[in-house]
Amino acid sequence: MTTLTVMVSSTAKDLPRHRDQVRMACERADFWPRNMMENLTAEDSDPVQTSLRMVEEADVYIGVLAQRYGTIPPGYDRSITEMEYDHALKLNKPRLMFFAHDEHAFTRSEFDTGPAAEKLQAFKDRVGITRVTAFFKSPDDLRSCVGEALQKLRTKLGASAGPPRKLQLPVGRTLTVGYFPYAPFSPWCEAVSTVLARLGIRYEYQPVSASDFGESERQRPDIIMGLFRTDARQRFYDFSLPLHCIGLNAVCRAELPSINKDDLLSGNLRVVVQKGEVGWEYALQELKRVSAKGNLTELDLPTTKDAVQQLMTGQLDLAITDEVSCLSFLEEIGTEHPYRLVFQRPLRIYDACLAVSKELTWPMDQVDSLLRQIRNEPEYLKREVLALRGYERIVERCLLD
Repeated sequence: MTTLTVMVSSTAKDLPRHRDQVRMACERADFWPRNMMENLTAEDSDPVQTSLRMVEEADVYIGVLAQRYGTIPPGYDRSITEMEYDHALKLNKPRLMFFAHDEHAFTRSEFDTGPAAEKLQAFKDRVGITRVTAFFKSPDDLRSCVGEALQKLRTKLGASAGPPRKLQLPVGRTLTVGYFPYAPFSPWCEAVSTVLARLGIRYEYQPVSASDFGESERQRPDIIMGLFRTDARQRFYDFSLPLHCIGLNAVCRAELPSINKDDLLSGNLRVVVQKGEVGWEYALQELKRVSAKGNLTELDLPTTKDAVQQLMTGQLDLAITDEVSCLSFLEEIGTEHPYRLVFQRPLRIYDACLAVSKELTWPMDQVDSLLRQIRNEPEYLKREVLALRGYERIVERCLLD
């Protein structure tokens, strides 16, 4: 079987979800996205030479251009992204280019202005003259575009993907299926149960906590429903295509004045997170100033709700967690203790997926196919719509096509 390697070139900070979707598309099409900036180590100290070397080592170059031109290193007149493209052109590498559509929603901070915007437009114009480009309107749309382009490229190159990998069923073993005890996600139990039943697999359910994914090594289930995909968790699990997309937000006391992201990044607010939960991972990555000032409280508690309830002590300002957990807390506590959601827009968006232990080595394209069949059945759709009632604003349903 011929597995071709891919270099993914784009600006990074404004396109993390897009890059993740490109990675997923590569893996689904049996390409290896080995040459990605996310895979670099501390030894890769010269960003220009490292990037050019990655282009040289790849069989295929994929370029994604949105609204940022990228970093121009000292002593250069072009961004690293444009230099990567030019190097792929010089080496005559197969080049697949994808541009953000005008209808793609970006925040104001994700747009370059002035000379950088002019350089970006000139770069796009130059690419557009020599290459056929595809346009994407969302991260999921980009995944579809990349997957289709890679399949066409494989046919053109005559590289055989080989026989499809078979789904190996466990022999004489009962799998553990973890679930989070939130009502909106109850239909996922039904979907996963149906998948396992059709495969003839014995299983047993067990509740899971985000703390299971903290720093300590704990026994984790073989399969988890509705797990948010993060870099840390991908060490242990393979992930399906997203079932839902859910935002990261926070809860604070209602009497606090309006809080924006800059207030959060200042480090002056007292923040609580649950170890292992996505809010904890976000805090470790983005809130270093909060931690440096001693204002980050990391708690190893059974549930996210337990962490949010720490606000009642009056010694903390806000609790960061996913928006479903935020709303569940606010609904349970009622008006007796006035609290509110902090941010109008999520701090980050996460894909909630079916996670399968890497030890099972299941081909996730087959899992995706089974999930899609079940979740598009009319009766299942009705039950899922009912379960998500009241959460439609914060839960985007995926995997419809």
